[in-house]
Amino acid sequence: MYAGPPLDSRRQDILREPWFLGTLLGCIGGLLWLGFCIVSIWLYRRRKAVAGRKLKNMAAYSGNGYSFIYVFIIVASIFHYTGR
Repeated sequence: MYAGPPLDSRRQDILREPWFLGTLLGCIGGLLWLGFCIVSIWLYRRRKAVAGRKLKNMAAYSGNGYSFIYVFIIVASIFHYTGR
């Protein structure tokens, strides 16, 4: 019974095939890209959470939370609709 060339020589032949090298490099590149995406999403969410905490802290020191421009718009709209 003939089983073909030894396993070690078949393994060396496959490693030299162009399709195998392309597949190997593509898989490594895909994994690196996926890792980069995961790290980017993690950094984005972390930065968003820190910014949210900063805004909450700023709102705590701003009195009732209304700024002057919002009060001005509300008063102007009241005068506009009442015809004064």
